[in-house]
Amino acid sequence: MSQSDSKTTAPVNQHRQIHLGIGLLIALIMGMAISLWINSDPGMLPAADSAAGESVLKQYLRISHQLWLLALIATAGCLLLNIIRVDSKQDDDSTTEVRNKPFHQSIILFTRNNPFVTVLFIAYSIAMVAGTTYLYADLIGWYPDLINGHYLDNFSIKESFVKETMRRTDFRFFPLAHQDIHILSWFSINIKTWMLFNAGELIAITLLSLKFLNKLCSRKRAKESTLILLASLLLFHPSTGTTFFQVIYSERILCMTFILYINSYINYQHSKQKKDFYFALLWAVLGIFTKDTAIILFATPALATLTISSIRLWHQHQISNQARWKEFRENCDLEIWICLLSIAFLTSYTFLSLIPSLYAGEGAYNNDTLEGFAPDLRFYILMLMITIRAVAIISKHLQFNLLDAINIAAIGYTIALTSLYEFNSASYLTLPVTLITAINIGWAWMTLFDSKIHRVNENKRLISGSIAAAAMFISIEHLASEQTFTNTIIEMKKEQDSIQMTYNTLYDLAKQGRKNGKPVNIIISRKSRLSARRHLYRIPYRTLIEYEHNTGSFVIKDGGSEKDSYTPQKGDIIANLDKNISLISPILEHVETTIIYRHNSSEQTGMILKVKTTNPKH
Repeated sequence: MSQSDSKTTAPVNQHRQIHLGIGLLIALIMGMAISLWINSDPGMLPAADSAAGESVLKQYLRISHQLWLLALIATAGCLLLNIIRVDSKQDDDSTTEVRNKPFHQSIILFTRNNPFVTVLFIAYSIAMVAGTTYLYADLIGWYPDLINGHYLDNFSIKESFVKETMRRTDFRFFPLAHQDIHILSWFSINIKTWMLFNAGELIAITLLSLKFLNKLCSRKRAKESTLILLASLLLFHPSTGTTFFQVIYSERILCMTFILYINSYINYQHSKQKKDFYFALLWAVLGIFTKDTAIILFATPALATLTISSIRLWHQHQISNQARWKEFRENCDLEIWICLLSIAFLTSYTFLSLIPSLYAGEGAYNNDTLEGFAPDLRFYILMLMITIRAVAIISKHLQFNLLDAINIAAIGYTIALTSLYEFNSASYLTLPVTLITAINIGWAWMTLFDSKIHRVNENKRLISGSIAAAAMFISIEHLASEQTFTNTIIEMKKEQDSIQMTYNTLYDLAKQGRKNGKPVNIIISRKSRLSARRHLYRIPYRTLIEYEHNTGSFVIKDGGSEKDSYTPQKGDIIANLDKNISLISPILEHVETTIIYRHNSSEQTGMILKVKTTNPKH
């Protein structure tokens, strides 16, 4: 294989980059101009809250996202074709055949070499799957679309996923969030299967983090002790638990694409192979659209590397400006493309989120969210390690590498979360920072201990030390923090069990009532996530009534003349399934009840009550 075919030693296409950059900038300027025009409330557009305005907004969101998806698919398709082409050329030109071990043999070998981590992964996966229900949080709204069509239209676009990500008018922008689950739903709608997929993603992120460390330090090799520490720190953190013990948060796919991106990036830095170049671009193209703040994670490492490379070239006085520019182009071609992706992201955000959100005038999603900064022990360790590495780089004891670049991205991500939402280290929002922190601690352990051990007996002692260090660190975290991994998971599992058990009990009551010839009427709060369309239709009630908090009235939703008012009667069932029981307090003011079922003694519990008498004053 020739040198030119195997390595990107020349610019991919300078003119293509210039033309693309100019085109994107023009589109961005046009989008901003349209945004300013819409913000000025032009009279020629129908009011957003009118029937015509709603139709215009709906059509705009549908068409703009369809065009954007076509462009994204074309871009990803071109990158994949280039990867396949490079792979085929490498196979044709290769003089020595190198075969990877079959997948099942790799698993067996990994299990033999890493028994502790294998047991940890299995136990963690079982804990993730156990007790999981689709009657929880946002899944309650997503699931009805999946079971429509009598399970005969598997390979179709599910409106609930599209509406959640591509029909937003609240300045949010994450069109590719949850699309991994969307695609998975074509093959299985079983929540247990989804959780196994979740577990697979988390295991892959952990192993790819270890692979990144091995690439980062070419002369050092992470052994089992580093993997034990890395896996323990990553798995046992509240941000990880919140994200991976359910499927409703996009940080899962964000961290997955990010770890794939930095692995491809560092492979390209070492080998300059075209395949790694295209893979890095592919993961960046997909990753930046999984979260509105994701662009920071993908663009910052490239910008930091670009800046450091420019400074180094600037200090090379022995070469001409032309040679300096040529070397810059050759060494920073990937970084330039990723910077162009930043413009593509801003352009996409302008047309797909900013313009429709300004027109709708609903306000920003985070208007009512808390703002603040609540770091934990790990965050301070990350800042300490960043400082130590920065001092070592300035004093020329270390060289700036991709670890430092992603550390800068972690700082930027922290600032963005603090400004836009809230930086709480226990929150799912901070999972990317948790991942980068674990990678840094893994690097420190590997550098100080793991890479210096060569004897088998010393390695065994180091494994024991790694287990002890991880256990001690996690124990200190649990003692020092109120929002711990254990508390997070217990509360989550408790709430899921409460909803599912209350639903099952309500179903049995309604079924028994029908069997006895006394069909029941069920009253719920309008603010409950469950409704006639969302799962309650399977309960054999006679009538489903919702309490409207704004008007203080009871309205029939199913089993009678819809939207008719209703007066509670003796024998009616009042149910709270998924909210705090304070939500049904206004309902209880109208009636006297007796408790039939209560899942637990907390305020966040499922509860079923039966009406004994009505209160005529209400």
